[in-house]
Amino acid sequence: MTGIGAAQLIPDSSTRFFWYADILNSAGCSYLNGVGDKVSTFTTELRDLFLKAAGRLPNDASRAVVDAVAHDTEVYLGNQRIGCAVDKALEKIIFDSSQSTDSFIVVAHSMGSLVAYKTFLNNLGALPVHVYFLTFGSMLAELDVQRALLGSLLTPPPVVPMPVEWWRNVVNRGDLLAFPSAGVFFTENPAKAPKDLPINTPQTSANGTAYFVSRHDAGAYLRDPSTANAIREAWCAVASESPDCKQSRVAH
Repeated sequence: MTGIGAAQLIPDSSTRFFWYADILNSAGCSYLNGVGDKVSTFTTELRDLFLKAAGRLPNDASRAVVDAVAHDTEVYLGNQRIGCAVDKALEKIIFDSSQSTDSFIVVAHSMGSLVAYKTFLNNLGALPVHVYFLTFGSMLAELDVQRALLGSLLTPPPVVPMPVEWWRNVVNRGDLLAFPSAGVFFTENPAKAPKDLPINTPQTSANGTAYFVSRHDAGAYLRDPSTANAIREAWCAVASESPDCKQSRVAH
């Protein structure tokens, strides 16, 4: 937000942070008779699926990123106890916050986009809230990921969750785990359909020194003006009375 001149736009008191990774090592939800304990083993298949869908062969560093994300996704999708615990933790944050507001800006990276989408589609689908959804580095548009998330009998296209009023999907060029979402999801209201924002993050520092930053890195996405402007657009749709929102949109 500092990079687009809007550092003071969103107060800290209005933000919540949800991190699923620590829950992946928890006992998860309680089920009778051990249901949900077994973790499936499809990390290799999941990794290869992502690589095939991306249509390119990654270098070793990119492959390591894909392997790490595929492992987390496998645990979340393959263990019912843990998947349940992740979902319930996010649901609690949204539900508790809904007591004081009916509008949310949900900024979700990578597997976080899967968790958020599933949450708003299922358990919070009937909650009377308005969600402005920003995804980046998201695998949601990949059909096999949708089927793993929502059920193997899913008939495409999947739907935009009812609470979602607005959806922007940032796709970094060369990110093997980021898939365009435009035209993939169904909604009767075109304003709710996801719109893709393509970016190409720099591979050199300000002084011209080359450095490696994963194309999937959350920090690289968040430093890009397109991501910041999308967050600003969502915030100003909710808090239009803010003085900063009355200024013209900052050019890239």
